[in-house]
Amino acid sequence: MSAALVIQTRKEVRALLPWTIGVAIACVALASMARGNAGSPSHQERDVFFGLAYAFGAFAISALSVGQELTHGTLAALLVQPLHRLKVLTLKLSVLALALTGLGLLANAMFPDGYLRDSPDLRRLLVWGPVVAGIGLTPLLTILSRRPLGGVVFTPTISGLIVAISQRFYPFHETNFAWTITWYGTLIVSAAGLAALVAQFRKLEVTGDGRGRTAAGVAAGAPAGTMAFVPTTRRPWVWLLIKKELRLQQMTFAVSGLYVVGAVATMILAARNPLYMGPTFGAISMIHAYCIPLIAGALASAEERHMGTLAGQILQPRSMRVQWILKSIVTIGIALLLACGLPLLLMSVHRPADAFRVPPDAALGLGILCAAAMWVSSNSGNTLWALLASFPAIGVAGMIGSFAYGVIRSHIWNWIPYVWDETRYRLLRQAMQQDHSRAWLEPRIQAFGDLQHSLQIIRVSLIVGFGVLVLSMAARNHRTLDRSLRRMSWQVVTLLLFAAVAAAGYWTLYVRSDSWLSLY
Repeated sequence: MSAALVIQTRKEVRALLPWTIGVAIACVALASMARGNAGSPSHQERDVFFGLAYAFGAFAISALSVGQELTHGTLAALLVQPLHRLKVLTLKLSVLALALTGLGLLANAMFPDGYLRDSPDLRRLLVWGPVVAGIGLTPLLTILSRRPLGGVVFTPTISGLIVAISQRFYPFHETNFAWTITWYGTLIVSAAGLAALVAQFRKLEVTGDGRGRTAAGVAAGAPAGTMAFVPTTRRPWVWLLIKKELRLQQMTFAVSGLYVVGAVATMILAARNPLYMGPTFGAISMIHAYCIPLIAGALASAEERHMGTLAGQILQPRSMRVQWILKSIVTIGIALLLACGLPLLLMSVHRPADAFRVPPDAALGLGILCAAAMWVSSNSGNTLWALLASFPAIGVAGMIGSFAYGVIRSHIWNWIPYVWDETRYRLLRQAMQQDHSRAWLEPRIQAFGDLQHSLQIIRVSLIVGFGVLVLSMAARNHRTLDRSLRRMSWQVVTLLLFAAVAAAGYWTLYVRSDSWLSLY
């Protein structure tokens, strides 16, 4: 191997290895949470989140293989290397294939298979489909869209389209042959995408910016290469800042647009075929609700740093605190509006059989998820890095939080004296149904209900306080161009301490309030 290939291999490994390890850590954490909560109502949702983290993590690593050249502006230097372009591409795909194969083997060992035993093709699609599509489709879509995040977003839509078409001819309630068609269809499409990638990379060119500015200057009568003077128009700075934040979320709107197309197609198929057993509206909406807060939060700060506009934004003669508050409101508002409001809007037009339900706790959790992604974004150099780092960060935080939450809850129940008389409680319920005891019992039952309502308010306040603390730390990171490991470590420790103290305080109040009923 020549020195140029050695250097190129080292560069590829250095670019992909940290993120591959991060996605692997996220998969292990989420799989451990799913197995530890087997049998609970949230077990299925944790399985879904594990599958999403693995698939989108694999797609993000695939997009990073070619997208790093677009991100760092090194594509031109790569294309003029004294190597055949086919060798450069082969080296990139070889390192990528090794990384994705390792993730596939890990996912094959950790993937929950309780409901996949009857459909081996579905298991192959869920485990090895992201690997195949990541090698054959994601790099091509990254080059065509000229954005690393574009390859991550548009890759899963192809397999989804194959599923929708195949189940139209082979419904799931009759046979599992649709999964077989989807698996082999993904293989065929990925092979075609790999051939198209080779052809595209051989004639790939680097296009520059600024053509519109030069044309505008010439059209206005200015000399070539100069800009014509255009008088500025004073406009409200708050509105301009909101428009800037909306422009940063273009990829978020694109993902929601794809969701609308898929959700409408699913509702039409389900309405025409009463025995439809394909991807349901609720499942698609849940996946969309999980992905949107992560994408919106990842774009919030890292996109400005990647485009080089963060320094100019910080130097604006406006309060940085106000700018960050507006950024947080717009980002989290867009995430909640698209994740929760868009499915509700579609259901107002047509009520599907598998409806998407958004309890208040779920909406609050999506807001916290977006805030966590914004914190990761404030420590990242570009959007793809922020999205990749969000998976291990949130996965590990969820694993630690789930374990610590159970430990704190069990210890609180053991520390606080708790008296519960089942007989007395049963007599209370019987007496409440009698008219002569209602006057004595109703004020006490009402007081107990008010106490439970107060606990609900306290719980929501603690969660919101945690989100505000995360956003305040993200604001501090956003104001600085350098990212210190020491500062990030102190922030993580502070967040863990706040969560532990809040959980202990809440469960102390909860156990005491639950014991209050036994006094009567």
